[in-house]
Amino acid sequence: MARESSTEAPARDWISIVTGTYEEGLEWVGRKAEPVRTRLPIELGLIRDFAGLVEDANPAYWDADLSREIWGAQIAPAGLLRAMFCPPRWTPDHERAEPLAARVPLPGTTLINAASGQSFRRPLHYGDYFTMVEEIVEISAEKRTRLGPGHFVRTYTTYHDDNAELVATGFGELLRFTPIGTKSEDE
Repeated sequence: MARESSTEAPARDWISIVTGTYEEGLEWVGRKAEPVRTRLPIELGLIRDFAGLVEDANPAYWDADLSREIWGAQIAPAGLLRAMFCPPRWTPDHERAEPLAARVPLPGTTLINAASGQSFRRPLHYGDYFTMVEEIVEISAEKRTRLGPGHFVRTYTTYHDDNAELVATGFGELLRFTPIGTKSEDE
């Protein structure tokens, strides 16, 4: 007979969502998060692991000499920038930086990405550290969606290297909603 493990940690939510009213949420428009710096620099293992994960055969990611010949430095896939700011699901200190959009007090129990994009000023280089700053730029009035009623939260993000050079900008549009059929929707 199989025994259940008593050492398993309880399941935790991926992120904590702060709830409030639409009016409270609107007070966050223009608010910026504290700057967050990557914990590690871009290094060859990250470049190759990420390129392998997304099956990117660009030879500049796999051949450092060729990359230096073409670009003057070992470059990294652009998509790695966002991945560098995805915190691990668990760390010994249990600290996690919540996305700014999750901290906006709004109605809704769920947060999903509806759209996102980035623009780059230069390639990412081996050895780069980055600092990211998110800003809430817009919150829509309540919209009825197929998923449930909610608000679209638009963010603008800047990414600077350690020389304060703007490397990239990005936007995010997240839907903060209560799924149809959940208790808070039915009440």
